[in-house]
Amino acid sequence: MHPSTYRRSLPLLAAASLLLTPPRASLGQEAPDETGAEASAAVEPSAEAAPPDESETAALRERITALEDRLELMEALAEDAQAPPPTALPTFLNALNPRITIFGNAVARADTREVHAEGHGHGEEPAAGEEPLRIDNTFYLRETEIDFRAAVDPFVDGLITLAIEGLPDGSFELHVEEAIVTLRRLPLPILSDPPGGLVLRAGKMRAEFGKLNLMHTHDLPQTTRPLVHRTLVGEEGALGSGVSGSFFLPLDRLDEASTLQATIQLLGPQLAGSENGTHLLGSLTWSRDLGASHRLELGGIVHHGFSPRFPELADDLTFGGELIYLWRPAGKSLHRGLIVGGQYLQSERPDEEVATARGFYGFVQGQLSRELFAGLRYDQSEAHHEEGWTRGLMPYVSWYPSEFFRLRLGYEQTFFGHGEPELGTLWFELNVVFGSHPPHPYWVNR
Repeated sequence: MHPSTYRRSLPLLAAASLLLTPPRASLGQEAPDETGAEASAAVEPSAEAAPPDESETAALRERITALEDRLELMEALAEDAQAPPPTALPTFLNALNPRITIFGNAVARADTREVHAEGHGHGEEPAAGEEPLRIDNTFYLRETEIDFRAAVDPFVDGLITLAIEGLPDGSFELHVEEAIVTLRRLPLPILSDPPGGLVLRAGKMRAEFGKLNLMHTHDLPQTTRPLVHRTLVGEEGALGSGVSGSFFLPLDRLDEASTLQATIQLLGPQLAGSENGTHLLGSLTWSRDLGASHRLELGGIVHHGFSPRFPELADDLTFGGELIYLWRPAGKSLHRGLIVGGQYLQSERPDEEVATARGFYGFVQGQLSRELFAGLRYDQSEAHHEEGWTRGLMPYVSWYPSEFFRLRLGYEQTFFGHGEPELGTLWFELNVVFGSHPPHPYWVNR
């Protein structure tokens, strides 16, 4: 029986004890004669009751006092039973134990001609006398990530992602991909319920250059990043150390079905290898559910500061727009779906001969079953230091049997506009996930 049930029952038990106690013969009453065969069942009380005997009253008082003491003792025992169990300390320690996930991303490629990595494959130019590393026609572990994340306390979440990048020659480079402290609220009058759902972040994070730039390599919908990203922000995308704030702008009076989210980032000199200066980025994303099966997202970004792709170039202004459309039929959202997406980016550098670099990509991806996806991406970009457009076309098929195992087969054909021979690459990609259940990419219906 629950302790609270005991507590409610005690007064009733005490009263019952008093009622069930055999009454003593009071003054003015004759005790029934039980010596004969037929004892009288009741005795008529006398007309005049004599005053109660003092010894009888004292006995009743002692009995009541004993019952009260007993009731008090049982109430104390019930309160002790409701105290926190001794397992509270291990529960607290378990809350500080982060969830750990390990991602392994391996690729195999077959190319129609020789392909060389830039320097050591991490955005560096080859050193003087250094032979460029060939990366064509090979299989290698492209990246391994170790992801630690935990709710530190009711106010702060923590995330640390360590990345080990590999090259076909067997060399590896270890670095911190992301290390973020997320502040959702504080025990202060205004920040206990932040206006607009304000979320503050500090640490090393991916920059707001669009939805694909925010994704890690193993979560991309295609094996490679779009050409415009590789041209303007680098092979690994844009990252930096600094602070970020995201909040929702009120749209209730205009459209209750829409949301408008703004993000502002101030990132330091570690943005894609930069050595000097800061980088200010802003993004605005409008999203709306168009019925039960359709969703539309429109976004815009602005970046000003040192170039994420070429750290020596300052006063870079990059802007662009993005579109994402998702269709997930009601009742079959786990088995059918369609995504259409694209982005346009343009960079202006007044200190360059060719002041404008630009490009865009677009892709369409259909979900054929719960595990099977097929898509096509088209790329086009023009770099500052190159004349002419570079174009690419990439059909692909992804098999996603579970959140812990993914396979992809694709073919990428690239046409260079500055005189370099065209390149065809057949890609095979393998992703394996160990540990806790990872978050799903936005292009997966789960």
